[in-house]
Amino acid sequence: MIGTFRLRLFALALAAWPVLAHADLLQDGVNASKAGNYADAITDWTTLAQQGNPAAEAFLGNAYLAGQGVPKDGQAGLHWIQLAANAGNALAQFDLGATYANGSFGLPKDFGTAVYWFQLAAAQGQIPAELSLGQIYYGGQGVPRDYGQAFHWFQIAADKGELHAAFALGSMYLLGQGTSEDDERAYIWMTIAAIHMPDPVLRQKYAHFDEMAAAKLNASELASARARAVKWCPCGAAP
Repeated sequence: MIGTFRLRLFALALAAWPVLAHADLLQDGVNASKAGNYADAITDWTTLAQQGNPAAEAFLGNAYLAGQGVPKDGQAGLHWIQLAANAGNALAQFDLGATYANGSFGLPKDFGTAVYWFQLAAAQGQIPAELSLGQIYYGGQGVPRDYGQAFHWFQIAADKGELHAAFALGSMYLLGQGTSEDDERAYIWMTIAAIHMPDPVLRQKYAHFDEMAAAKLNASELASARARAVKWCPCGAAP
């Protein structure tokens, strides 16, 4: 019995080895890319992509689109990204959606198709896809304008720390779009966006609108809202 058990463990280890090796090689490529060694990253990702690894396909596709480590080639980039998206890779699904939304790299601008890919990526918790869905539904870009859907996706992304979504959410609370008007929540979300936004231009813009919401609160409400905004963390809990 012991011998049989050990043989089974050995068989499991052999079965898992290719997966672990792929993970190591994929991470080697990521590390090389972060260090600016794009040629090494391309070598690692190409090896895995040719074996059907969706994550490597997505990284390789983005490298071709950006011209990092390889000549810029939109057709090759979209080829790899499409393969990865079809295999369920959330990054590739978002990238494909963004390409259709922008009408770039030779693809026609098609918000309907963009929404399809964004929804698949968002279903896996891909934050940029969640933000993009909020923006598309808010603006009615290629789809009927739907403030309820916009609010839904902005809320999900904001809870995870997406600051553009946080500001959008605050604006919708301020205007009563897709939700009941709530000046205190408007102030909280706009303050969160203003406090944490690293871009100084956007930070100043957010702070300006933040003041509009603050003007509608009394001193007690303002103090409470400010304290909740300062204590907030991007951990999925409402402020």
